[in-house]
Amino acid sequence: MTSRRKIIGLVTLGLGLLAVITLFLITRRDDPSFDDGDLKVNRAYIPVSSNGFTYLQQATKRLQWPEDREKELAKLMEGKVWDSQLAAELLGDNEESLALLHKAIGMASLQIPEVKSFDDDLEFLSGWKSLTRLEVVHARNLFRAGKEIEAFDSALRIVQFGHQVEACGGLIIHYLVGSSFKETGLLEIRRLVTNTTLSDEQMAVYMKALDSLRVNGIGLTNTFKMEYSLFVREMQKIASGQALGANSPLAQMGNAMAAKSTLSLPKTKALMAELYRACLAGIQHSKAAMPSHLFVKSFADKTMLQRLLGGNYTGEILVGMSKPSLVGMINIKCRENTSVAATQLLIALRCYHRQHGQLPESLDALVPKYLPAVPVDDFDGKPLRYLPAKKLIYSVGDNLKDDGGRAVDEEKKSLDRVFSIDF
Repeated sequence: MTSRRKIIGLVTLGLGLLAVITLFLITRRDDPSFDDGDLKVNRAYIPVSSNGFTYLQQATKRLQWPEDREKELAKLMEGKVWDSQLAAELLGDNEESLALLHKAIGMASLQIPEVKSFDDDLEFLSGWKSLTRLEVVHARNLFRAGKEIEAFDSALRIVQFGHQVEACGGLIIHYLVGSSFKETGLLEIRRLVTNTTLSDEQMAVYMKALDSLRVNGIGLTNTFKMEYSLFVREMQKIASGQALGANSPLAQMGNAMAAKSTLSLPKTKALMAELYRACLAGIQHSKAAMPSHLFVKSFADKTMLQRLLGGNYTGEILVGMSKPSLVGMINIKCRENTSVAATQLLIALRCYHRQHGQLPESLDALVPKYLPAVPVDDFDGKPLRYLPAKKLIYSVGDNLKDDGGRAVDEEKKSLDRVFSIDF
């Protein structure tokens, strides 16, 4: 009797294991209907002579940046201290680099060599940062010399340069660098607006120019697609047991061979494609209009057993690991748009203040004479907030909450994005 019970138990256990294995194999089957053609990167051919990258490489090669005076340069960049001699030396030593930078910005296209892996060389980005800093010094030097139009042109070039870098055909890191350049230029324009004597008509030229320098939709779209393409390559390496590069965002998964047995490449690609498509759709909308589930942790509703039985445990973890950086780009997009909008609004307020001797009680007073409409906060889709008594313009920021113009809380966590009115 005991032997019979053991046999029945073993048979039951065997049938159970067979059922689990069958379920595992079924869930790992490829989906023949999956198509990610819409996420493919279409890279255009650009002749060397028409590519801004060519002239940036030349500008960087000729750049003479005094590394031993970095502390002095940092103070110069902060704008709190002006060293006329250092500025003159820096600009005098780099006339050729500055001219080549201007030539690069004047090109219709800026395209870096095709990115093959996350370990590709990024050294040139450091040189581009130095060129941007050089242009900032150039703008301030022009303004101090009374050449205000040329100073505004210089600051606008920095914004344009950042806009170009965002569309250079690279990864998220390239886009972020471009976005930082753009913010540097916008900050410089806001500083110039505070003290300028340019007429309303002259400043309106720069306000209009900024219309085309909001988030680089084409650049961000191609950035997402490039990241997706490399992510698929990395997954294929894991599936085939190859080692990942040191800079791969998936390298922390550890031994690829160990993960191989719980990775379904088709299922992972489908999950990743869904996430990228959601982010691509978000480029055209405010953050508040996007599905809220994108901004919460992935797979919190599944147990480890459910993920294991789903046949794609490793794949779901990989997608979950990639989600924060991708969704974070939506915040970057919103920050860019609000920064451009706030800069345009500041120009309009400056014109109003000069004519009326005071700030308006409401932003509606700027429409339609100074602005066609009150600029919108790209985070929540509502008009930018304005506190004339505190001389502030602000956006609700990443948390989508109106914190009354507070930039940080007691724990130094970011709240609203605040722009001061210094006139």
